[in-house]
Amino acid sequence: MWVDECCTYTLGTLRTMALDEFNVLLSEATISRHLVGMFFTVKQV
Repeated sequence: MWVDECCTYTLGTLRTMALDEFNVLLSEATISRHLVGMFFTVKQV
């Protein structure tokens, strides 16, 4: 998982990576919800 590799990725970066690798467009809110569900903390910077 990308977050395991680098925990400083932004939601926007993860969104772009998902689009590039899987050709799927996800909202940042969707990514955030899934990360929180996996017990990751999402911080706004």
